[in-house]
This record gives sequence, structure tokens and C-alpha cells, in this order.
Amino acid sequence: MSSRFIDFLSQYGPSAATDALVDEHAPVLVEEFGISCPIEIPPPRMKEISAALLGAEPRSVFLTGTAGDGKTFHLRKFLLELVGSDAETSTIWTNASNSGGIIERDLPSGRKLRIIRDVSALPAGEKIAQVRAAANSIRSAQPETIFLVAANDGQLLDSFFAAGSDDEAGSLCRKIYQEMIRMMRTGQETPKPDFAFSMFNLSHTLDDASLDALLDTILGHPDWESGCSSCPRAAEVVNPCPIRYNRSLLIGSDGSESFRTRIKTLVRLAAANDQHIPIRYLLMLIVNVLLGSSQKPGRPLLNCATIIKAKTPLYRFTNPYNNACGVNIRDPEKRRKNPFFAMVASLGIGMETDNEIDALLLARHTDNPARKSLFEKDTIYGDRIFDGPLDHYAKRGSERQDAQEAKDLREALQTQRRRLFFKLGDEGSSGTGISPWRLTVFRHAGEYEQICTALKSGNASGEALRQIVLGINRTLTGLMASDGEKLWLTGVVGRADGTGGRLAMGEPLGAVASSWARVQLQFDADRSCPALVAAEKGISRELPRLTITPLLFEYLKRVAGGSLPSSFSRQCHQEIRHFAVRLASALYGHADQETTVIRMVDLDAVGRLHENILEIGT
Repeated sequence: MSSRFIDFLSQYGPSAATDALVDEHAPVLVEEFGISCPIEIPPPRMKEISAALLGAEPRSVFLTGTAGDGKTFHLRKFLLELVGSDAETSTIWTNASNSGGIIERDLPSGRKLRIIRDVSALPAGEKIAQVRAAANSIRSAQPETIFLVAANDGQLLDSFFAAGSDDEAGSLCRKIYQEMIRMMRTGQETPKPDFAFSMFNLSHTLDDASLDALLDTILGHPDWESGCSSCPRAAEVVNPCPIRYNRSLLIGSDGSESFRTRIKTLVRLAAANDQHIPIRYLLMLIVNVLLGSSQKPGRPLLNCATIIKAKTPLYRFTNPYNNACGVNIRDPEKRRKNPFFAMVASLGIGMETDNEIDALLLARHTDNPARKSLFEKDTIYGDRIFDGPLDHYAKRGSERQDAQEAKDLREALQTQRRRLFFKLGDEGSSGTGISPWRLTVFRHAGEYEQICTALKSGNASGEALRQIVLGINRTLTGLMASDGEKLWLTGVVGRADGTGGRLAMGEPLGAVASSWARVQLQFDADRSCPALVAAEKGISRELPRLTITPLLFEYLKRVAGGSLPSSFSRQCHQEIRHFAVRLASALYGHADQETTVIRMVDLDAVGRLHENILEIGT
């Protein structure tokens, strides 16, 4: 007995057959498996696309992003909006697949719309011809044809670059190419007034609302009930179907939505660290959480037949917290291809821990309320799968020469750490006080999230600013300073590639409003990150800013806590030094003084930075 819906879901999972899954396959799968409705969310940018193409003054639209961001999905949904019929849209879409992926329709304005599904799929000659036609449309006051084009970032730029030449059309393509580079660099969606087009990067559109919608459309799909209604395992309580049980955990039926919330937090942190996760891979992640199995190396997903035929419960193979980390996918290369699994691996989830957490996990027979709160609601993936490795190690762990029991216990501990990471609340479960971020290399990610939330609501955090300033001061000076009230922009004395600086490039900036120039934290909506921003008293101009990514925040917090700057992260160390040079150049570079002022920086008796000023006449 098999649920066709489960078989349908597996088509989106991490298997060889789905590596190339794209939007045009979705309607075919729905029909093939007899599913009541597809798995899809409202296209996030449809409103803007429709406004640009259907407005009083239509303008061409370019959809960019990485593979799996939903470019083709947006094109198909706009075509459906224009045509108004699923059947006709499907026919047009199929015919376009057989004719190079170009579709032409009439717009309500009387102009023609030319849809190019994928620029990179066009033959070289056709590609240049279409790009030049699009360029002419962009510069025309009354274009007869408006373009809707999809292409990955690099492919779009390459197409306009290849179409450039010394003639008028080629020169126009080069100008548009340069404008697109500027827009991609700044994140702008509308070009200078000379160009009539909009460019939407779908890599920047995924937010909590879209991810919630994706989770809801999978977890709340109507075919869950109709597809499982005749299965004898569907109503079992003691040994529930692992697929349905994993679904209940992701829904939060146990009273906690931390599993779902933690996935959304990881996606936000990845985006803030410039690790974009396309929606295609998030769909793969959710399916893997539900159906993942590590029982057979070549088959990472469960099916109904495997569950029904199993003589004993499969829970030690179907752990959803392991699945969320891609542990069931034995091929490391395939696991790395999914950017979510790659990001989770970089966090060390399962490998990172501390003595307190492991001691709680190992102390089974105890009245410790913290230990009880970590296990009492986990009837399947807690002690039920953890007791076996613990008992085997206690009985035979020191006797076996091959140390198999020790290996099994280490793997079981890693599994429990992953469970805690996804199940603990941001401040730890009731009675534990254990932050889930102690189980990762980003120990301060929870604090980072709190700062982002506070800044979004307009609340500034003085202590967070002081910690960031302290970390920057220690990085720039190479001194174990305790000063987080003033930002000292220092440079090196002697070697240009030195690791620290003792020479101040100018007067320090305060972290308070009374200073001649101050620094403060603001939320950068374009990057979805906090930013350290400098402002001069009484002067309004834009100064260089430092984007505080999760990685850079972790670096600054650790340096503020005593870690050596360059040994922890040379990348972050250099990023801060470059920021200091750019900001100092903007603040001090145009000073007109009759004397040369040398500011030597050192520590006073209580560890604060102070300067000794030397003046040399000119």
C-alpha cells in the first residue's frame, strides 16, 4: 500500500532524478501522480512584474538570480495571469519548449510582449539578435515590443557583453551592460532615467513570509489525509509512521515551533552571510526532513512500502534533525550541492558542544530538571533511540578492541546535539538556560538575531555597540584595550602589512551623540544586516559603513572576549582594517593644518586607549 502523495513528494527530494528539477516539470508531476494541487507559493515579485508590464507606460523586465530562485515560475505565472487559462498556458508553455523558449503575446496596451524563458538556452546568433532587440526596446520612447527575460546574473551580463560592438546597437548593449553591473552592485531595481526597464533579482526576495508559505503548502497539503486514509500505520500511537511523525514535529504538534523557527533563522543568517539558498533547495530540505532515511546509502528517502514492511521501527534511521543537516545523504559531494546542508556543516551542528551539554545528555538516571526538560516530550527521538548506544557502551565499551560501542555512542551524541539545536528555544528550554547556539561555531548568533530585531523596530542597543567598538579597537591596535566608548581609527607603524596599529589617523569617534563625530548601529534593509554607521555633528554626508554580518559579529564578539584577532579570522581582520582606512580617509583626508599632528596610541593604567600628541610644524 503506497500513498501517491508521498511518491509525489519524493520527486522533490535529494536524489539524482531531482537534481535538475525545474518549474516546467511541476505541472507534469501533478498530473502524473494525480495530486489535487501543486506545491507552490504566491510568486513574491508578481505584483511588481505586472505593474511594469501592464502599466500605463510598459517597460521591459529582467528576472535574475541563481538557479532555483523561481525565475521560470514567475514567467509561467505571469503568462497565466495574461492568458487566464491553465490549459492554454500549459499548451503555450509546451510549444515554447519545442521552439527555443520564446513566447509572444499581445498586451492590453496594444504592444507585444516577448517572453524569453532562458537567455542561455538560445543559440549564439539568436541570443545576440534578441538582446539587441531588447536593447532597442529599452531606449525607444514608444516600443512596439516589451520584453520579459529570465537569466542567471552572469548569463544576463554575458549576453549583453557579447552583443556589444562598435555599431550603434552594439554600443547601446555595452551601455546597458554597464548599467546592469551598477544595479547589481548597489541592489537597485530601476536604472537611470535613460533606460526603460526593471531588473528584479529573485535571490533577494526570500523572506520569512515566503518560507512560511512554502512550509504551509507542504505540511498542510490536502493529500496528506486522503493519501494516508487507508494506511494501517496512519493511526498508530506507540509506533507512529515516521513520515507523519516527522511532519507533526515540523508543524509543532508537540507544542513547540522551535524546529520550524530554527530553520527560518538559519536561512536568514545564511543570507546575511551572503550564502543565498534558492527556494528549490529549501523545498528539497523540507522534503528531506519528512522523508529522509539513512538506512540504505543509495536510497536517502523513505517510501510507504519500506515503512509497512519493516519488522521493527525505523526511527534510528529517520531522525528529522539529522535529515535537516543532510546526514542521510551519504555522498559528501551531493550533500555539498545543497547550500543549506553546506551551511549547516560549516556551523558544525552535531560536532560542536561543551562539557555541560554533553554531561546532561549522558546523565540518564538523574532528577536534574534540565535533563528532564530536554527529553520528556521526545517520545521517539530522545531516550528511545539514545538508550541503546548508552547501554552498549556501559556494558562493553571498554572491552571491545575495535571500539565500535564508542563510535556508536559518539554518533548518538551527535544526533542528540542536532536534536537539541533544533528543539531548544532561542533562550533555551524552560529550566535549562542552554542556548542552542552553544552547539554551533556561531556562539553569538542568538544575540545577533536579537540585535537585528531591536534595530528593525527602531531600538538601539548601547551594549551591542560598545562590544562591536571594543572588538574593532582591539583588532586595529593589537592591544587588549577595554575601551568600547570611543572608536579609534589606527594604522600601523612601520611595516605596511603589520597586524596592529598604534598610530591614530585622527581624533576618535564617540559612541555617544555629544562627540564631534559618532558611530551608531543601523539596520541595513538591503543586506538584512546591522551596519556600523559614522556621522559628523552638524554635517550631512554619506560616509563609509561597516556591514556587520553574522560572521563578522562572531569575530568581533570573540575578539572583545579575548581571542587574538588575526588568528581567529584573517578575512574579518582585513575587512575591518580596510573599513578603518576608508573611513579615516573620508573624515581626516582633507584636513588643512599648518602643523603635522602625530597621535601615538597606547593603554592607560586601567586598560583604556589614550593618545600622546606630537605636533611638528610645517
